[in-house]
Amino acid sequence: MKKFNKTLIIATIALVAIISACSKSNTLADANSINNGTLFSESTGWKRVATFQPTNMLLTAANSMEPFDMNIVDSKAQLVFSQTNGANSRLVFKGNATIGSTVNASVAPLNTLYFIPQGYAGVAYGNVFFKPGTYYVENLVYPYTGSGGVSNIVLHNEAGMQITSQITYNFADLGFNTKMLSNGDIITGGVYSSVSLEVNYFTRATNGWNRQTPNVTDQSYNIEYTPFKIADGSLLAFRMSYKKNPLKGFLSITDFTPSTQQAITNRFVEEHPEYAPTNYIVHQYTPDEVIYASNVKIVSCAVENNSFTVVLREENNTTHNYTLSAYKWAKGDVMFQKLYGLLPISKLLADNLNRRDLIVCQPDGTVAAIVKEGLNGNQMTYSLATCNASGEHRFGAVVNNTYPRAVTILSCLRYFNESYYAVASPSLYSSDNADGQHLDVVKLIP
Repeated sequence: MKKFNKTLIIATIALVAIISACSKSNTLADANSINNGTLFSESTGWKRVATFQPTNMLLTAANSMEPFDMNIVDSKAQLVFSQTNGANSRLVFKGNATIGSTVNASVAPLNTLYFIPQGYAGVAYGNVFFKPGTYYVENLVYPYTGSGGVSNIVLHNEAGMQITSQITYNFADLGFNTKMLSNGDIITGGVYSSVSLEVNYFTRATNGWNRQTPNVTDQSYNIEYTPFKIADGSLLAFRMSYKKNPLKGFLSITDFTPSTQQAITNRFVEEHPEYAPTNYIVHQYTPDEVIYASNVKIVSCAVENNSFTVVLREENNTTHNYTLSAYKWAKGDVMFQKLYGLLPISKLLADNLNRRDLIVCQPDGTVAAIVKEGLNGNQMTYSLATCNASGEHRFGAVVNNTYPRAVTILSCLRYFNESYYAVASPSLYSSDNADGQHLDVVKLIP
């Protein structure tokens, strides 16, 4: 009897263990099944083409995943993203997945990446991204010096090593204007004040910076300015400027001179009365006041071979209505081609055209941005807004998703092979089975 009881007990324990294992297996399977669902209905026009699952999510803590950069190379979707396991554990990963495949994405941790979350108060902010044309991740960090907004720029590689020497800049919007070219060089620049411009160019092969700060004795003042490089190797800049007595406005293409305090050399200057100030008031004890009919900003730009396209946003200072204009220049031209001018756009689109690094711009002057249309409790509506010579259009409106506690955000908008792609990620997240915690690469199918 004792032997029988012992045998029965062992058999019972084994049976319980099997049942428990099956139950655990089913629970994990159910969790994975829940976790793998599309983040919103594909009837919106956005079709999922790849999924990136979390790694070692803590099921008892709030989790989140945030995409930083996305690329499409051949049939692969490449993603670099962060993952938070609880409040104090944030890691960075990179992964690639075959578009259209049901096989899980290959994901690897970047444990040595020098990573500072964007907006890190008072110290620095950074951009994590793929080096153009590669699967290698790098990070641009902009430490503040604490003196009047003057900033530095430092580039680190995937292993956390500093690549660039450090250089000081005199304008604060580095994250919006800094661009890495296909060969790994870096170009950035902007208007420090109406009489001071900067262009800074980092050559990776020599690990050296070239800097241009045009002489303040140039007889014009600056409104907007952005540097670019064309296929023949020329470093150039698009410039909006004005003069007073009498008041005039100009657009021009200028050359980069790799030394400091040089006068600006223009390829050509084109007068545009619509961008000229309407008045200029001299104050005795404060800076002079320049008055414009419209406030004009560079939305974005595109370089294709030896041509350059720029899109401008104008806000009427009386009506506060918005318009877009686009201009194109090609090597050898002595004037701009106007692709479209003063095209009315909605305030919603205009409000989302403030950061050049979030906007897709094409050589024909088409611009595209993800816009957030509304907020109703946990229901957020995102869509793709585009604008070109034919006007403004909306596509792929996403209203919430299949997870009531994981509202979808669309970000990392890209344009590949005449199609728009984005990354869908949950912004409201739960601690229950990592509900909704994954990233979807989606393609717009109108």
